[in-house]
Amino acid sequence: MIVIWIIALLLAIPTFGISLVGAFIINVYLNTQKEKNFNTAIAVGLTLFSLESVSKYNSF
Repeated sequence: MIVIWIIALLLAIPTFGISLVGAFIINVYLNTQKEKNFNTAIAVGLTLFSLESVSKYNSF
């Protein structure tokens, strides 16, 4: 019975390592997407703010 547990643990370690690598790759991808979305949101916000400032200046 102990031999079966040892074999099961030895077989589980590589798959656990593959799972960790997969989770790391997915995490890096999601973080880069969040950063891109954040940068896009900042750019849109700054553009809208500058357009609003120009329209206020033109109304005087």
